[in-house]
Amino acid sequence: MVRVCVRRNSDSQHSRAIYEAIKGICYQKQCPNEERILRFVLREFDWKPADILKQLHFAVEDGLFRESIAISHKGSKKGNEQMSYRIINTDNAVELDANGNSQAEELRPDEDSGHDWYCFDCQESGEVILCEFCPRVFHRKCAKAHYISQEEHWKCPSCKVGEENNSMSSLPKEKVAKMLEFTIKRLREKFSELTKHVSIEHCPDYDLYINHSTDLSCIETDVVEEKFASPGQFLEELKYILHNAIIYFGDDDEFTVMAEELIEDAKQEIEEMLLCPDCYYLSNSKPKDWFCQPCNPPHELVWAQMKSQPPWPAKVSSYFPFTGGGLVNSGARGNS
Repeated sequence: MVRVCVRRNSDSQHSRAIYEAIKGICYQKQCPNEERILRFVLREFDWKPADILKQLHFAVEDGLFRESIAISHKGSKKGNEQMSYRIINTDNAVELDANGNSQAEELRPDEDSGHDWYCFDCQESGEVILCEFCPRVFHRKCAKAHYISQEEHWKCPSCKVGEENNSMSSLPKEKVAKMLEFTIKRLREKFSELTKHVSIEHCPDYDLYINHSTDLSCIETDVVEEKFASPGQFLEELKYILHNAIIYFGDDDEFTVMAEELIEDAKQEIEEMLLCPDCYYLSNSKPKDWFCQPCNPPHELVWAQMKSQPPWPAKVSSYFPFTGGGLVNSGARGNS
């Protein structure tokens, strides 16, 4: 049966800004009431006060923060009760009450969290459809699922990618894994900062927003263990790195920009792989006389030449229509 629900009401960027506000106010030994939270957040962000308060109340509903009654110990309101908020951290951090004191109790929202809290396509909260085959969730419009039978076991767009037929569909799983090893190695070398988990010590609230934490090292392990049946499945797992970065760090953070570049590079690698799996495999494994070995199906052989360069033998990998003749995309001199 199709499951549709609201996993999160609050926007991740608003609730993270409120989190930092409550933490900062608590460390100043002040009561984090709405007035102080607003002042703190508005110092950093040009948001409407009404939107901040709305997101604060949404975050309380989501279990990210807790309302409590605090008694002011100084100032003109000394001795008065006032509504305040306290943050709920993960296992590796303490919980702070409204007066900045640590609490021994460990609290985590959504203990049943088998699925993500945010749409895998747009990284926003709201009503989502839960995939029956993976932890991803999607808005109806993002999944283009305008009509869903209530009796079906809903499979998300990311899971369906693995079912697509392409030039690698008939290849044995071990050969697919070997080619993905070449890909992940190249990505690791270029994006070394994405090979480690985000530090919970530096980001203690990370697990409150990120349901499926991963990095290039984890994905490399999955590649070696042959967990991906296709390049499409591999790419969808890589997208988790970008998905998590947008949710936690925001659109324009340098970590997110790096994750976007990672996905673009991975798409280019996979495009080459699908164009001719044999060429991709041979050009990376480089057995003896690898460029002379025929692919299946074999390529047409031509002489290729660039301006001011001598001609060299090349394999035709594809044709592009061009006025006055065909434009050849060829692989030569070790490039396929």
